[in-house]
Amino acid sequence: MWIEYCGTRHTVRSADLLRFLRLLKDAYPNSLKKADIALVFGNIHRRQLARFCSYVEGFNPPLIAYEKATAGPYRLAVDPKDLIISPTKSGFTKEKPQQNFESLNSLDLMLRPEWIVWVEALAIALHSAKRTLFTDKDETEAQLDRARAVTTKLPAWTKSVVDMCQAHFYERQSDLKQLAGYLQRVNTAFEHGHALQSTQIRAQMCRSKVLYDKGKFEEAAGLLRSVADTKIDSNSTWLNMLGRNLGAQFRRTKDPALLAECLDAFSKGFADIFIMQSDVSLLDFLSFNFANNLLHGIDAGVLPRSTANLAAQWMDLNQFVCQHFQIGDDSILSYLRIYDLIEQYGISPKDCTPHIASFLKCELGSEKFLKTCLKLATKTNNSLEIAQCALRLSLKTQDRTDRDGYYSQAYSHFERLGRDDLISGMKRVHQQENRNLAR
Repeated sequence: MWIEYCGTRHTVRSADLLRFLRLLKDAYPNSLKKADIALVFGNIHRRQLARFCSYVEGFNPPLIAYEKATAGPYRLAVDPKDLIISPTKSGFTKEKPQQNFESLNSLDLMLRPEWIVWVEALAIALHSAKRTLFTDKDETEAQLDRARAVTTKLPAWTKSVVDMCQAHFYERQSDLKQLAGYLQRVNTAFEHGHALQSTQIRAQMCRSKVLYDKGKFEEAAGLLRSVADTKIDSNSTWLNMLGRNLGAQFRRTKDPALLAECLDAFSKGFADIFIMQSDVSLLDFLSFNFANNLLHGIDAGVLPRSTANLAAQWMDLNQFVCQHFQIGDDSILSYLRIYDLIEQYGISPKDCTPHIASFLKCELGSEKFLKTCLKLATKTNNSLEIAQCALRLSLKTQDRTDRDGYYSQAYSHFERLGRDDLISGMKRVHQQENRNLAR
């Protein structure tokens, strides 16, 4: 191991020193406190930090600046381009092949069905945590094992999410030995670039709770302060909105990279829910938006029509989490997208909707189904849902008078919402429909 500084190469025996310098280089021009460094190193001792400072003390010009060698704050004192750091490899941890995080932006990776298994298994485990406090331990562990098994086909960070969920399990069981083991797994994954930052932040919060339970209040408070300024870009609500906005950009440009980034944002939104044990209602939005943007990909000609089968599985997952967590009641837009899967993409109702097959007591692809949806949407006076129902009815009904009435209803509600984009799309669809009827 080595560092190259101002054209001179220096041999380094400590992998931890290289990690320390890499942190300062990544943070430049900002400085880092001891608590910031502990996010990567764990509960690092002040003497170790002092040894790092002592090693580079004789470098000229000075390599790092600090106020206190044992506590910081520490800052890289030179331009980062003047410091080259060799790769590190721990002698105690068998390092897995580095997974290229850029591959997460590959559309092929985001289309893998293992995502659905991963989300469903972790959702069931989360439900157990919130409802029964793991009274059914075997089922919970079985679901965590099920999620872990599919991570070999997904980005490396998905495994660290499962490990963090497993840590939650042992935290609730007060099994500190097992808990420490899984927190160390998360820490090691983060060090090797195989974990999201939010996973490491949550691990520190978990460590803080353990210290608090042991009566070590000052240490617990210190760890908690170290994660007080968590970045919003790891928040599931923010990631859901980011995905939706990227999806809107994709619909305008038909750029496959934007679709991949859109789906990537939703996948990390799921991760945040499981890592932070946060708002489960977002499982509804994220699963629906994932399926919805797959269908937009088909409509844009970016994805093959066969992707509709995958979208159907995501919609089925959407209905599953809604029923399992009792969230998303009367989600009309979800029902309408299931209708589209049947009418536009040729998916069989029995293949994609086992969780809602009997919900509306009518055939899913029928006019009666749409009228039932319109009735429900009217009760809540949701203009977008009313317009979407009326639009589909205007295309489904055979009666010309009803057809014109539904078209006007859809138009007026879209106009009320200021959705010129949807009005333009509706006009194109009806022009094509009228040409088909004239033949």
